[in-house]
Amino acid sequence: MCDLTQFNNQRNRQASNLRNGSRHRHHHQTPPPSSHSTVFTMAVNGRHNFKVSSNSSTISNHQQHSPSPSVSSLSRSSVERQRIPDLRSHSFQVHTFQELSKCQICQNFLWGLSSQGLLCNDCNLITHESCAERVITECEPQLSHIPQVFGTSLTILVKAAGGFRPPFLIEKCVAEIEKRGLHIEGIYRVSGSREQTERLKRYLEQERESADMSQFPDIHSMCSLVKLYFRILPQPLITPDVFQRFLNAGKGYKRIKLYLQSKQP
Repeated sequence: MCDLTQFNNQRNRQASNLRNGSRHRHHHQTPPPSSHSTVFTMAVNGRHNFKVSSNSSTISNHQQHSPSPSVSSLSRSSVERQRIPDLRSHSFQVHTFQELSKCQICQNFLWGLSSQGLLCNDCNLITHESCAERVITECEPQLSHIPQVFGTSLTILVKAAGGFRPPFLIEKCVAEIEKRGLHIEGIYRVSGSREQTERLKRYLEQERESADMSQFPDIHSMCSLVKLYFRILPQPLITPDVFQRFLNAGKGYKRIKLYLQSKQP
């Protein structure tokens, strides 16, 4: 009787173990957490941190309080600090003054060891950064302050000439060409000497308005210099926004000319 009871108990335990094993196969049991939890942090686009913890099955998305700026934003902000937007057509730039200088707007001194204020590259106006928005005078560039003539904006050179005259080098070259070269064949078509053209270019950069053009006899080199000046302008003489209208005006002029010629007796 006792042996039969032990046999039945053993069989019941085996059946119970079989049922428990089947249950474990159908239901995944989460492993116990490790005593040494590790945390991984990954930055995405410099804006969000995704924190993954080994003792948790969830992923939490945390917004940073101070996003790390991207390389483009850093470079853009540094450029904005160096180059201030033009106010009243002035070309302001952060400048370090070697001597004690005054702001020409508020008449107070500019203090500090470096980057004390702003300096206009064209007319040498000095001002605090905080005073730049109060500038009411238009920029009047001085020719002596312009580092180079060739390759400089036509607008700046016209302002330096008083606003109503072409740049001085165009005046001088064209006047000399009209004086000595109208009867020379191929002006503005035949290329001049490259050496003479470069020599004349350096001479005009150095002497500016006091240049004496009579010491350069080669008219073709002078014509080549005029073409070089217009060719290396930062903006073309006929800007892209009006170029098509300029072409259309030329076509219209030709049509009008042909029409008038057809009406002649």
